[in-house]
Amino acid sequence: LLARMQQRVLEFDAAMEAVQLREAVMISHYELLSDLNWYRRRGGCNKATGMQFLTAWAPLLFPATPHFAEDWWSRIGGAGILADLQVDPCLALSAAESQLLAEQEFLVSFLESARSLKQLAERHMESTATCLTIQTAELWKGELCRIGLQLQTEGYNMRQALKVIMTREFAQDSVLRKAIPPVWKKVLKHLFKWSDEEKELLQSSLDEANIITSNSEFICAELGLEQLQAYLAGAGEDVGGKARVAFPLQPGMVFE
Repeated sequence: LLARMQQRVLEFDAAMEAVQLREAVMISHYELLSDLNWYRRRGGCNKATGMQFLTAWAPLLFPATPHFAEDWWSRIGGAGILADLQVDPCLALSAAESQLLAEQEFLVSFLESARSLKQLAERHMESTATCLTIQTAELWKGELCRIGLQLQTEGYNMRQALKVIMTREFAQDSVLRKAIPPVWKKVLKHLFKWSDEEKELLQSSLDEANIITSNSEFICAELGLEQLQAYLAGAGEDVGGKARVAFPLQPGMVFE
């Protein structure tokens, strides 16, 4: 939660510097509330952490809603008034903090997709789904996405990118050489649609199967499931033929 606050302060400062007031208010009055709710959903209840979060939040509320922020500051025992507060510059996130936040962002996105898919599956099943099998994309697909993002950033002619990709070490495998071109077509379609947040997640080289497995109890509670298993496509039974369609940030899912 504190790493997320640190990230939000940096985003807020950047928005204010650019006089993007609407964006700044979205961060201070909406995004941070969403972050706190996520922390509570995850079982967070540490009082000291909560007070640190609220204390850092109050100055961000002040520019748009000063009377509300001053009342907030007084209620949490802040010294003096916010109008006189000198806020120290916020430090950049460490690599470990950035990785931690990326994992949480993936989990939020995964739950949104899984919840929608569960509703769709239950319409066809005409019963309640209690089990979920997840196959995450093979590692080479993630590498393909990262190469595409790098070439796009460098301004490379994306029509010629496949030639570069086929010279990379992972593409020398005889089986992969046949599989890469059709998947690259899918990557190309996404390159110009991915949000900045999604691009950051792809560049984080997330172990999606491990994230899902380590949070299986929470996921089951959120989705109303009794059982969940997750593994890298090809590492287990191809349930429902979903290994083929598994894509970075879009794991194959089968509800039963």
